[in-house]
Amino acid sequence: GQDSVFFAPKNEHEADTASRLTQIRELNYSFLDSIHTYGSSLYRLMQRLIDGLARLQAAAKAGKIPPTVARHTSRFALALALATLGRMGYTGFNRALQQRRQRLLWQALLRQPLLMPLPPSVPGTGLRAAL
Repeated sequence: GQDSVFFAPKNEHEADTASRLTQIRELNYSFLDSIHTYGSSLYRLMQRLIDGLARLQAAAKAGKIPPTVARHTSRFALALALATLGRMGYTGFNRALQQRRQRLLWQALLRQPLLMPLPPSVPGTGLRAAL
């Protein structure tokens, strides 16, 4: 009868907690994906920078380029790497903000009741009739 768990009043606090846990889990997955992507990019950038600086040093020691040219080129490469890192951080931050805004917008839209009622379904029309 009416005493079963199915007919018991729903506890909104439990639903809110479950919803919040789902949001945290999704945010965590997104954050971990971003860290992995940016970490991989950062690793490749640093590896190329180190390889390039080692080639510059070897060329300077071998006398192929003057030491001052090697120093200036190294400084430029380091400045360029720092600018790239700043850009990556800025891009990641903006991406996270955009994803948050979209998520909040969808949540707000899904909470709103329909402003216009849906038209009544007419038998023999719609998607099933088209198939």
